Amino acid sequence: MDNFNYENIDFKRLPKIPKHVIWQAVLMIAVRLLWGIIPPNNHFWMVLIIVNLLGWMASYGWRMALLDFRTWLDHMTKEI
Repeated sequence: MDNFNYENIDFKRLPKIPKHVIWQAVLMIAVRLLWGIIPPNNHFWMVLIIVNLLGWMASYGWRMALLDFRTWLDHMTKEI
Protein backbone atom coordinates (compact mmCIF):
# COMPACT_ATOMS: atom_id res chain seq x y z
CA MET A 1 0.00 0.00 0.00
CA ASP A 2 0.92 3.57 -0.57
CA ASN A 3 1.43 5.65 2.57
CA PHE A 4 1.67 9.05 0.83
CA ASN A 5 -0.92 11.75 1.36
CA TYR A 6 -2.03 13.18 -2.00
CA GLU A 7 -4.49 15.77 -0.66
CA ASN A 8 -2.10 18.72 -0.99
CA ILE A 9 -1.25 18.19 -4.67
CA ASP A 10 -2.67 20.97 -6.81
CA PHE A 11 -4.01 19.66 -10.14
CA LYS A 12 -5.15 22.95 -11.67
CA ARG A 13 -5.71 23.20 -15.38
CA LEU A 14 -3.60 25.53 -17.41
CA PRO A 15 -5.45 28.74 -18.27
CA LYS A 16 -7.20 28.57 -21.62
CA ILE A 17 -6.46 31.13 -24.28
CA PRO A 18 -9.70 32.93 -25.17
CA LYS A 19 -11.08 32.16 -28.62
CA HIS A 20 -11.15 35.82 -29.64
CA VAL A 21 -7.40 36.10 -28.99
CA ILE A 22 -6.70 33.08 -31.19
CA TRP A 23 -9.06 34.39 -33.88
CA GLN A 24 -7.36 37.79 -33.85
CA ALA A 25 -3.88 36.28 -34.08
CA VAL A 26 -4.88 34.13 -37.06
CA LEU A 27 -6.51 37.12 -38.73
CA MET A 28 -3.42 39.28 -38.22
CA ILE A 29 -1.18 36.58 -39.72
CA ALA A 30 -3.53 36.21 -42.70
CA VAL A 31 -3.57 39.98 -43.27
CA ARG A 32 0.23 40.06 -43.12
CA LEU A 33 0.51 37.25 -45.66
CA LEU A 34 -1.98 38.94 -47.99
CA TRP A 35 -0.13 42.21 -47.57
CA GLY A 36 3.02 40.60 -48.96
CA ILE A 37 1.21 38.85 -51.82
CA ILE A 38 -0.89 41.73 -53.18
CA PRO A 39 1.02 44.25 -55.32
CA PRO A 40 1.51 47.59 -53.57
CA ASN A 41 0.17 49.67 -56.46
CA ASN A 42 -3.32 48.29 -55.90
CA HIS A 43 -5.57 49.79 -53.31
CA PHE A 44 -6.42 46.49 -51.65
CA TRP A 45 -4.85 47.66 -48.40
CA MET A 46 -8.02 49.59 -47.65
CA VAL A 47 -10.03 46.40 -47.99
CA LEU A 48 -7.56 44.53 -45.79
CA ILE A 49 -7.92 47.12 -43.03
CA ILE A 50 -11.70 46.87 -43.21
CA VAL A 51 -11.55 43.06 -43.09
CA ASN A 52 -9.20 43.25 -40.12
CA LEU A 53 -11.57 45.59 -38.26
CA LEU A 54 -14.56 43.40 -39.08
CA GLY A 55 -12.70 40.30 -37.90
CA TRP A 56 -11.71 42.08 -34.70
CA MET A 57 -15.29 43.15 -34.12
CA ALA A 58 -16.63 39.66 -34.84
CA SER A 59 -14.08 38.03 -32.55
CA TYR A 60 -15.63 39.33 -29.33
CA GLY A 61 -18.72 41.31 -30.19
CA TRP A 62 -19.36 44.42 -32.19
CA ARG A 63 -20.62 46.49 -29.27
CA MET A 64 -17.49 45.95 -27.19
CA ALA A 65 -15.35 46.55 -30.27
CA LEU A 66 -17.08 49.85 -31.03
CA LEU A 67 -16.80 50.88 -27.38
CA ASP A 68 -13.07 50.07 -27.39
CA PHE A 69 -12.61 51.87 -30.71
CA ARG A 70 -14.40 54.98 -29.42
CA THR A 71 -12.35 54.93 -26.21
CA TRP A 72 -9.16 54.63 -28.24
CA LEU A 73 -10.27 57.39 -30.61
CA ASP A 74 -11.14 59.69 -27.70
CA HIS A 75 -7.77 58.93 -26.14
CA MET A 76 -5.97 59.69 -29.39
CA THR A 77 -7.78 62.98 -29.86
CA LYS A 78 -7.44 63.84 -26.16
CA GLU A 79 -11.18 64.37 -25.73
CA ILE A 80 -11.60 62.29 -22.61
